[in-house]
Amino acid sequence: MTIQEVHTQLNLRIDKIDSAAYDDVLPEELDVYLNVATRRFIKQRFEAKSNLFQLGFEQSIKRIEDLRHLIKEQELDAEYEPLVTIEGTFVDKVAFPNDYFLPIKGSAIVQYNDDGVTYAITSGKRVIDGTEGVDYATRVSGLKPTQQQQILVTATSPFHGTRIKSPLYVIQGDSLNVFTNDKFVVDKVNLTYIKTPATVSLSGGQTIDLPSPMHDEVIDIAARMILSDINSLTPAGQQTLSKVE
Repeated sequence: MTIQEVHTQLNLRIDKIDSAAYDDVLPEELDVYLNVATRRFIKQRFEAKSNLFQLGFEQSIKRIEDLRHLIKEQELDAEYEPLVTIEGTFVDKVAFPNDYFLPIKGSAIVQYNDDGVTYAITSGKRVIDGTEGVDYATRVSGLKPTQQQQILVTATSPFHGTRIKSPLYVIQGDSLNVFTNDKFVVDKVNLTYIKTPATVSLSGGQTIDLPSPMHDEVIDIAARMILSDINSLTPAGQQTLSKVE
């Protein structure tokens, strides 16, 4: 649908409930609800256990197709994070891209030596001493998620600690932190993620940033949100919609 068609459909669904209650809903306010509804729809599709067959995002072909054009992959440089003070454990972090919305998967390009590595800090990045293939090797390792509150225990665990083949990581703020030990460093991270959808805007001519078959579902979510917000207001305040996050 075009953005004009989206607004028409949303207004029609609102009018079926009570046209008099929504006379003062502005196009800009409808845009706000449509943007929040778009993000909610994406999160619902992404949620691992939210569909009938209890399948995760990548196990459902339909979900992949619904969000395919929002999936991106980038190779990101890692930088040394010196603030962590877990003995024998270090952190290489990557800042998320500006258009990052939700993570799908990641792998790390690690440089390692089973006997241990030494390195220098150059422009905020750990650089291993020596020659590749002689003093250290390079490989791609799948990243293993862990929880922030458990990292002090899991990172140093002899059974579940961070390893060359499967480095542990946590998401903290606007970055992904990969935990290493004295045997390897992280050079880069290959991140596959869902990008932030384009902002819906009637004045800007931007429609819902999803395939057309998904537009009806987003409009339904937006209509339910508007009804819920209106019903939560006092009668005196029902002419102005509250701003939603």
